[in-house]
Amino acid sequence: MAVLDFCRRRRRWLLLLAAAGISGYVGYRIYHLPSVSMSREKLATLFRALISLAEAASSNADTINVVSTDVNWFIRSDSEEIPATLRQIFRIVRSEEFRGSVSRVSEAFAVGIIQGFKAERTERST
Repeated sequence: MAVLDFCRRRRRWLLLLAAAGISGYVGYRIYHLPSVSMSREKLATLFRALISLAEAASSNADTINVVSTDVNWFIRSDSEEIPATLRQIFRIVRSEEFRGSVSRVSEAFAVGIIQGFKAERTERST
């Protein structure tokens, strides 16, 4: 009787171990399927973009804080001298590089919207 109990316990452990091995292998194969791999890469790219966006927002928040402080100081004071940060912003806005960048971003935005409308029309017509 003790031998039969021992074999039953071992058989359960063997079946459990085999099931774990098979499910591990199936999970590995699914994880490395081309479609799952592409989705995983797209998700990683999305996370990297979100992290970059958060870093940019944080950096911009610091800049806005400094400029806002200077503007508040200038408005509340009786001084006629414009703060250095505001003078730098005015120089940046007047520069050709900034104007060119704004122009290119606006153009890319418009082209993207037009292409989106065209793609939507072709999807509706088919």
